[in-house]
Amino acid sequence: MARRNKNEYLMEDEYDDEDNQDYDEENQEGVITKEMINKMFKDLRQVMPAKITRKEIMKALEDSNYNFEKAKAELNALINSKPAESVPKPSKEVKKHPKEQAVVEEEKVKSSPATKPIPSESTPINLNQIYPNIEYDCLKSSEPRDETINLVVIGHVDSGKSTTMGHLLFDLGYVTHGKMTQYEKQSKLQGKPTFHYAWVLDEGTSEREHGVTINVALKHFQLKDKNFMLLDAPGHKDFIANMISGAAQADCAILMIDSKKSSFSAGFKEKGQTREHAILARCLGVTQLVVAINKLDMVLHSLNL
Repeated sequence: MARRNKNEYLMEDEYDDEDNQDYDEENQEGVITKEMINKMFKDLRQVMPAKITRKEIMKALEDSNYNFEKAKAELNALINSKPAESVPKPSKEVKKHPKEQAVVEEEKVKSSPATKPIPSESTPINLNQIYPNIEYDCLKSSEPRDETINLVVIGHVDSGKSTTMGHLLFDLGYVTHGKMTQYEKQSKLQGKPTFHYAWVLDEGTSEREHGVTINVALKHFQLKDKNFMLLDAPGHKDFIANMISGAAQADCAILMIDSKKSSFSAGFKEKGQTREHAILARCLGVTQLVVAINKLDMVLHSLNL
């Protein structure tokens, strides 16, 4: 009978433990049986460490012509050639007192590279910190923030924000007499004779026709050594989004309040814009607020107050 090729034998997951023949023993035909290979594999698996794989054991058996001792020697040589696995040593950390640990953490923070500060609850947050990639149209022509103070004027609709600020710019010389005369004539032709100061800031056709601020007006003026960027925000509730875009860039604000009883009450009602603008400005990081009482000449008041 022809000797069978050793590569024809395949390993299985289960082994036969009943075969106790010697490893080098062959049968009458000189053939190494499958049971003998299984037993040699099983015994080598028991004496070899776990890092020796099944494939490596089978290769050693094949290379040694299924000689147990030679296969074992080959596997031992393979073990010695493999790098030893480094076992991490347990760190001996001494537990520190909570106060000492806090001091150590503080020193680590000081010595670490500068990172972007995380705002605390007391730190005001504006929209630029939350959405740094947003560009607001109202500030495209503004000067750098470290040289200019952004001042936003907020308040209920028709409280006199644009008129008051237009009058201020005229008194400071930023609007010429000829320009103001032109505004006065044009406003009278449109049936709005008292709106000529407001037109200094309300330059849009729709704004002048309806007599209401729609977009955030932008004007620059200077007082002594301070530069100001004036942001005139709309007071109508339909344009609250434009008001937010202006207040989000402000360093400080002027809250304009109409002193007439009906307008004053309307501004502080549940949906009043005096109340809502003040809350929004604070939420957007404006912590300095000037309250301006307007139209006192239209109510009874004492000049001695």
